[in-house]
Amino acid sequence: MNVVTLLSHSGVQVHIIIVQGAACPIATTAFLYYFYPRMPTDNPHIYRQVYHSRPDDAILAWTDQVIVVITRRGILGAAFAASGEVLALHYMAYKNDRPAWDLDFFEQSFNQEHLLTRREKIKKVFFCTERSTVIPDELYNRDEAEKWLRATHYIEPTDTIEHFELKHEYARYVYAVPVYMRELVNINCPDAEIMPLAACQLIDYNGQREALQCMIGAEQACVSWYKNNKLFWHRVFEYSNAEDLAYEIRLVCKEHNINAARLDVACNTMSATEYAVANELSRYFNGIYTGAGKPIQTVWDPVISLAQQLSVCA
Repeated sequence: MNVVTLLSHSGVQVHIIIVQGAACPIATTAFLYYFYPRMPTDNPHIYRQVYHSRPDDAILAWTDQVIVVITRRGILGAAFAASGEVLALHYMAYKNDRPAWDLDFFEQSFNQEHLLTRREKIKKVFFCTERSTVIPDELYNRDEAEKWLRATHYIEPTDTIEHFELKHEYARYVYAVPVYMRELVNINCPDAEIMPLAACQLIDYNGQREALQCMIGAEQACVSWYKNNKLFWHRVFEYSNAEDLAYEIRLVCKEHNINAARLDVACNTMSATEYAVANELSRYFNGIYTGAGKPIQTVWDPVISLAQQLSVCA
């Protein structure tokens, strides 16, 4: 199997997979995808990536639902067909020389990004934030949980604290986001369920005795680790490179006498950019796969895997 990349006059890369020496027909969308590399925007501090499994004019017509992921400096929109096929992934982000949770950026994204302007199609919105904690049900008290979160993280007076039930874990996921971001989502996604990004790792756990799941964003990673079918470790933290990320995991291994070299890591990413980080992790662990347990062969595989996991998270 080979991949041929064609560059159109508009700068769009069209990738066609070659099987047994014959190019697959254009209509075979399972073997064709359109990758728009980092695209310039009106703002030089903002960059955009786009993945389409079909020609542009077919995406909106086929879209049955949209799922949104929001991090402190980025937003991902994923469009799905009624069959569950990932039709499109649109990612926008800005550099860290601007404050986190920049309201202007997110307002612009919801007003101008085609996938996000169809409010009635947005069914789920996920927030990723390091200001979070998991509390077992037997210890959970709503007021005390908020006090504990404020004691362990810096929570702004203008933040809102969200509580999400993890039924599988008999626990609550408590996290903080700016209140204006919550209001923005309420306005632009009136029919959407609001959830923490970690929910896709903690709700749809598939019962493997050993599973280390890692979602890699531009500047943060969300990691959940199951041992003996029980949640062993969970954390959302900042990182600069693959070595930083590996260090955090290997440190836990050292504390618990675990051989890190024998670990398999399931990696999803927020955008194609983080493919390099996921690939680099193979230096530190036994194997790196998508969250769905498949080999990572293209820069979009771990993003598609993330979208697919979010689509079944409920």
